[in-house]
Amino acid sequence: YSSGEKGLMALKFLFKTLIPKPAIACYHLALSLIADRWYGHPSGKMTVIGVTGTKGKSTTCFFIAKMLEEAEFRVGMTSTAMFKIAEREWLNPDKMTMRGRFALHGLLHQMVKAGCRYSVVETSSEGVAQYRHAGIEYDVAAFTNIAPEHIETHGSFEKYLEAKTKLFSGLKKQTSGDLKNKKVIVVNGDDAQAECFSVFPADVYYRYGGGTFQKSSSSVNFHDLQAKDIQSGAEGSSFRVGETLFQLHLLGAFNIPNALAAIAVALSQGIDLEICRRALDKIRVMPGRMESIEEGQDFRVIVDYAHNPSSFEALYETLSRIPHGRVFHVFGATGGGRDKLKRPEMGRIAAEHADVVVVTTDDPYRDNPQKLAEEVWEGIAECKVKSVKCKVKLEDSTIILDRKEAIVEAVRQARTGDILLITGKGCEQKMAIGDRMIPWDDREVVRDVLRARKTT
Repeated sequence: YSSGEKGLMALKFLFKTLIPKPAIACYHLALSLIADRWYGHPSGKMTVIGVTGTKGKSTTCFFIAKMLEEAEFRVGMTSTAMFKIAEREWLNPDKMTMRGRFALHGLLHQMVKAGCRYSVVETSSEGVAQYRHAGIEYDVAAFTNIAPEHIETHGSFEKYLEAKTKLFSGLKKQTSGDLKNKKVIVVNGDDAQAECFSVFPADVYYRYGGGTFQKSSSSVNFHDLQAKDIQSGAEGSSFRVGETLFQLHLLGAFNIPNALAAIAVALSQGIDLEICRRALDKIRVMPGRMESIEEGQDFRVIVDYAHNPSSFEALYETLSRIPHGRVFHVFGATGGGRDKLKRPEMGRIAAEHADVVVVTTDDPYRDNPQKLAEEVWEGIAECKVKSVKCKVKLEDSTIILDRKEAIVEAVRQARTGDILLITGKGCEQKMAIGDRMIPWDDREVVRDVLRARKTT
């Protein structure tokens, strides 16, 4: 690092350690409110749809945006995967679901200038905890699902849940502008925590799911949206809502609840099922989410954002529906104090389902990449000793800290009909090493490796 970079890092460290946390929270809140006023309260000039949950947020936001566009509205979107301002779409260049306060409100301001009637905002628990959502006037709050994650950041699952629900608790407290619709709450009725998100005041409530909805002790009158005739296979999924048949061309049955959440949001805005159907039918890829990489190879390569045990389980359930030979899995563990307990669990799940595992670097931040990889490997080794379901071949599996070299090794071993999974980063454009952000894109790296393989 340069002397200037070292000085900046030292100042950041002092700021975080010497300033009391309540003072930092007040600073974050004030900064968000100032940013909102600086840009003229842009969220008050659009209908703002907030999406929160543990999994599926970016895909749900993408589905919502496409449905609104199919209904001929101009739309803006901000998510972990990508940004959108009307016709312009680009990958999120930051390793942040919610941008910094001035950057986020500035993006909303640009949406207003571009004539956007709607803004879809992926709203993370960490963003809420740091008041990045403050000043944004939400009209619709949608909940996808929740599972233990970011526990080290929030302190407990209860605090993580509380951060998620703040998006919903603030709906009716906000002053509606001229363009505002009724306040709407959309919840996943199949999730055990659905009621935690539906107890807050709103004008309209939607509940969606594919199974039996969780019982509610509240007096909320839900508009129920239930998927029937669910099918999922190697080419995508299908389901029926009422008499309308929906086709999803994205891999994974887990995309069905994401689609249902988006349909519920669209219905709340007066968009009919046929428009929703047409929008979903046009979608062929979601960047970095079960994205297939094709460079003429005779095996399948899939890049996905999966970075926790529940996502791994869903990923492997999807693969069970696809004819294939061996399964190779390249992944690592995120550093920076994030969810330490999940590292060996991810290793165990991979060992039970993959033939070959290559453990590599993900985003180590200041942590030792070798130690992170060894914590994942502990789960693999334990699975080999204790689990009768263990599938992995240890003699072919390894730790390769250089992520590109890990991909090279997996590609070298892959044969006709195999599946190669590269997970953890999806379409992220950077890798966090120390205090620096290194340009990175798993999809482009694997394309380079596959092209080089063809020439050798």
